[in-house]
Amino acid sequence: MEKRIYYHDTDAGGVVYYGRYLNYLEEARTEFLEDRGLSVAEFQKKGRPQVQHNLQKPSALRRNLGLHSNIKKNNSRSAYL
Repeated sequence: MEKRIYYHDTDAGGVVYYGRYLNYLEEARTEFLEDRGLSVAEFQKKGRPQVQHNLQKPSALRRNLGLHSNIKKNNSRSAYL
């Protein structure tokens, strides 16, 4: 998923405000599930997946941020996205 960075996503220096990354991760998770025919509501009824992320470097205004989701581990009680 590509996310374009807008002015409202950044601080005064043009760097993405750290709290916005949580929004981006939620958007990526939703896209990931819906692309596979799953709804977020149904998925959460079975238990919330643990999300791990690795920020390579901060993003900035007018750049595109690439977000990639995948399932690392899946068992009957949880899935790690």
